[in-house]
Amino acid sequence: MASDFTLVDPSGWDLDLHSVYSAYMGYFELHNVPWYERSWASLFSSFDAFLAFGWPAVVVTDARTGRAHIATRLTSVGAFNKMVKTRRVPRGSRPRFGEAMPPLNNIMMIQPFETTQRHLRTISDSAAYKKLYATLPAAAQSARRMRVRLGDVNAIRRLWEARDCVWLAVAAEVSERSGNVNAWGYAVLRAAHLEGSGIWPPHPADNYRKGYYIAAEALERKALHSSPRDYVWADASIVPRAKLSEIVGAIVSSLAGPESESQPNPLVVVAHGDLPGFAELKVKLPGNVFVVDTQLLERHMYAQGMRGQMLDPTAPPPGRPRGASTTLSLTALLRTLDADLPARGAPAHVAGNDAFATLLALQLLMGDRPSSGTPSPPRPRFGHSPHSLPNLSMLRPTLDGSSRHTSHYSPSPSMMAVPASVSSPAAMAGTLPVPVSGGPFRGAALLATPGSPRRMHAQMVAPGSPSATVARREGKERRRVSAGGIDDVVKGVGHLQTSSHT
Repeated sequence: MASDFTLVDPSGWDLDLHSVYSAYMGYFELHNVPWYERSWASLFSSFDAFLAFGWPAVVVTDARTGRAHIATRLTSVGAFNKMVKTRRVPRGSRPRFGEAMPPLNNIMMIQPFETTQRHLRTISDSAAYKKLYATLPAAAQSARRMRVRLGDVNAIRRLWEARDCVWLAVAAEVSERSGNVNAWGYAVLRAAHLEGSGIWPPHPADNYRKGYYIAAEALERKALHSSPRDYVWADASIVPRAKLSEIVGAIVSSLAGPESESQPNPLVVVAHGDLPGFAELKVKLPGNVFVVDTQLLERHMYAQGMRGQMLDPTAPPPGRPRGASTTLSLTALLRTLDADLPARGAPAHVAGNDAFATLLALQLLMGDRPSSGTPSPPRPRFGHSPHSLPNLSMLRPTLDGSSRHTSHYSPSPSMMAVPASVSSPAAMAGTLPVPVSGGPFRGAALLATPGSPRRMHAQMVAPGSPSATVARREGKERRRVSAGGIDDVVKGVGHLQTSSHT
């Protein structure tokens, strides 16, 4: 094998080198050609003798099958045939020059997947061929990882249907100003474990391992775009920012296999869009890990007609037909899959919720819809973890509908009582239902006359009732909490709960 280093374009290198020799031998057998009696018999006595011609070759993978090949060009086969035809034979033999070789039509054709330049080598013996042959598994795995990363539907479907991988969906909230990771969420599906337990398709709420980690510094500086309470699948964990990298690294290490050039890693990382958080946290993934982008996967499935026709969700009503090259946000993708988790109480743009939704979207795109239907998040609650904090929005109810958070708190009947001033039909005719999106009244439509928030609050609580005293205490606590820190929030929650019970 030549030692010079030359790069060539892989297009045109579409013949498997070993299949060229095999095609010649098959032709001789099919047409009863006594090749062993011809003057060029020494060239076909073995594959090693066939390589003595000096074949230029590159390593490529077939885009259709994913297999790696040592490939040569049709022009090289033509040069070999010309050499056989024009070579001089020993004196006393007839004819004076060699014989013409027949054209072949049964050589294995390759469709190169690679588009970048490849290393050109010249193979003239079996030792050089074996050395290049040993690189084929690594080339096949590299091309397979690239196809999965680019959203190849068949490659991803084969991974999913094998049921022997660990699927890790991740999402992160990264500060645009400082580049720090403020929150990191994940969801894990251990397909081999579930398959061995006889559980398939998975039930997301029960079979996904999940978590949500928040940097305490981001929470203290109010740099987080969401609240720990917004994570609805488990308890959020508040950790020091310095420990976040160690925690994420340990999670990846608990799921990934060893790094290898020729063997795939059982870990498959899933994200919707760019892979978030790992570079910022300086967590290195093994080089043989597969990465799936559900955004690219869905786009390829739609372009290939696997998802039917749909309207462009970014266009105003009534909308226009969706283009083949358009991509969907995670929320829009969930709606097309009839799994609108934000509408079920799992707010979007929360790293933990987004990671769960990404893994669910992948499962639905692969056709394994849970038998229990679309999962609904459990009732959000104050976590039992010592690091869990309550949602700050519950202590600051808003009446303008601007809050993005969701709560399942049910107001008491006394707090929902309609005051006597608006109980008559005439008075009720001038009232409007006011949706309240924050605090303990979130999700309820309260009857209130137009006016200031103070007047609305007075109408929600009848004067002189025990709830009025509780409301005044809550108002004082809200004003104190709005000017205080996290410690005051925790103390305020305990005081409000005590006051409500009394």
